[in-house]
Order: sequence, then structure tokens, then C-alpha cells
Amino acid sequence: MFFGCLKSNIEKLFFKQPFISKKMKANFPIILIYLLFSQSCTFIRYINTHEIVPKSEVEIVNYLIKNKVSCYDYAFSLPVSKIDSFSKKNHALDLWKLNRDEEQSTIQIRIYDSLGLLINGYTQCYGNMVKLNIFSEKETKQFAWLPNNYSLRFENELQLLSICKDKQDEILLKSSQKKYTIVVFWNIWSNYFSRIMLTKLKQYILKYRMDDNLLIILINTDDISYFLNNSLRE
Repeated sequence: MFFGCLKSNIEKLFFKQPFISKKMKANFPIILIYLLFSQSCTFIRYINTHEIVPKSEVEIVNYLIKNKVSCYDYAFSLPVSKIDSFSKKNHALDLWKLNRDEEQSTIQIRIYDSLGLLINGYTQCYGNMVKLNIFSEKETKQFAWLPNNYSLRFENELQLLSICKDKQDEILLKSSQKKYTIVVFWNIWSNYFSRIMLTKLKQYILKYRMDDNLLIILINTDDISYFLNNSLRE
């Protein structure tokens, strides 16, 4: 079903372009396969099954309830006002994109230790979460081949959120008391790409019984995704 919806969306996008020749249209199946295996994080803007629109707090909560996502301690939304900071050195996870001054993916996982140091991270741009599962083992370790920004500090994550100092202090204290703090940047529009991260996280918690060892923070990025998507069209 996912492939069928994906193929239909790509066909609509592909065939209505004025620069697409008859030869290119004839080779559409080959082009489709190439795009699917290219793992382009930009390309998923055009193959998602949901429209990119801002989401209210109620819509976000209802989505989490509907999809039985309950394994988290805090849930926030990333303010549009922080969109520039999200891709700066103190907050950017993907060094490859950072070094090229490109926007960061809005679909990410960041894992910190009790000292607030980054241990591992994942963005949708790295590839398929099923194959690149950073939750495959109980003890989190670095994947040396990933271009993660290991200078990231958990305390800087909180600067991206619209929360008061007391709430920041509360979260930092709880983080220091846990083995791992996991920050998940996700959105509704990306559908499968965010759901697979949340699913793998849930499986990790249940498999290794990590409930008491984790502080989990979900940060929704639908609003900044909408802003970025419209900026690209201008």
C-alpha cells in the first residue's frame, strides 16, 4: 500500500512537469527505482502521504494517542522562531549538511549520556532506519561512520524550546539522573519516516526494559517543516 501511494504521488509530480520529455516519461519506472534507492532526504518532501501544514497541540496529542505513542516524558513543538538556530553548530546534528550550510533534517534522534554528551544520533538523511537502527543494542555506542556532531550538548537542546528557566532546570536534573536522554525530532507529515523512529524506540524500551533508565523528549517539527517547505517554493 505504501509503495502504491508513493508511486501515485510521484507520477502526479513527475508527469505534470513541462520539461519532462516523452523519453523520460517512458523511462519512469527506472527513474522511480533510482529515486527510491537514492534515500534522498529532500525527496521525501514530494512523496509523503500527508500535506505539510502546521499542527495544533491538540492535533499532535491526538496523533500520538492514535498511534499508541506513550513512551515519553516530555512533548514539545519546535518554534518557527528557532528555525535558524536549528541548523547552527550548537544545535546541528548532521556535520555533512552543517559544513555545506544546508538545512538540517527535521526528522532526527539524538542520544545523550547522563553528563549531557552526545553518544549517537540519526537523521532521515542517513538512510533507512530499519537498516541503520541505533536502538539495535541495549548499550548505546557511537557509529563512527555517521557524520554526527559529537560536540552537541543536551543543555543546548533546551534553548531551542519555548520553556521557562524552571522547566529547563527540572529537565536537566532528570536527565542527569538517567542513563540516557533521547531527543526525537519528528513530524506528522512525514508519516512512515517518523513513525518508524517512534516504533524502534518503543521496541527498544520493551525489549531491554529501559523504562527507568531513560528520559525521552519528543519535539514536533511540523511547524518549521511547513515554513521550510514554503520557503523552497518562493
